[in-house]
Amino acid sequence: MEDLKEGYLYKIRARNASFGIWREEKGSFIISRHKFGMNYLFEEYHYDMPAFATARPIEEIGDSLFSEEDMKITPGKGYSADKNILKYLNGFDTK
Repeated sequence: MEDLKEGYLYKIRARNASFGIWREEKGSFIISRHKFGMNYLFEEYHYDMPAFATARPIEEIGDSLFSEEDMKITPGKGYSADKNILKYLNGFDTK
């Protein structure tokens, strides 16, 4: 996990996605999740984390250009730039 870069996009092997943006603070990747006809941002935890950890990084793609502020979660409102992040992630292949 120490080799991963904050805010960078990675190709990942995970339960719900093939690409994710690394969030060091959470030990997780922000992903675009599709479930029951809905599409929303979700966190998949790195496989070295203790609980529900499914995401394994495969390849660094590059800087997502989203700031730490963009990726902060506001209770009841989600991520600060959620529509932009979702659109960005949906531009890549997902499961």
